[in-house]
Amino acid sequence: MKSILAHKNQYPKLRVSTNLFHCLARTKEFNIMPSQQPKTFDVICGRDTTVFKHTGNKICRKFLKIYLKQYANASTKKQKLFIVSEVIGKIRSYGGDFVEYDNSAGTFQKVSEKMAFKTVGRGFHYIYQSQYRSSIENQKRQHVIQRQHE
Repeated sequence: MKSILAHKNQYPKLRVSTNLFHCLARTKEFNIMPSQQPKTFDVICGRDTTVFKHTGNKICRKFLKIYLKQYANASTKKQKLFIVSEVIGKIRSYGGDFVEYDNSAGTFQKVSEKMAFKTVGRGFHYIYQSQYRSSIENQKRQHVIQRQHE
């Protein structure tokens, strides 16, 4: 019996988001050759279950959890940027980088330093979101508390 991958031009499908910052990003499937796939420790920028489960993204989330207390206690934007740069440095010390799928080239490309900072910063906000007054979870909690006092 022939393997599914034995056919020419058939490679494992990797689902990646076409829009990094849109919360309801639509996903597309791409046939990606094994040589063009991201490295193990690369952080894939995007929103999808495959991206979420990628080893590099898991490692990034572990670093975010390690540095979360420092990030939460940082009082200035400069301090927070320093912590974000530490997380980026840790990922790069493992040989990883920040990549996203480029539709026009059909491969994964490194993202800019600015995009890497935004990705890690948003990761902190996602983990720490329940602490923000504007978060949905916090608003629901406040609504329940108000109803209990009525």
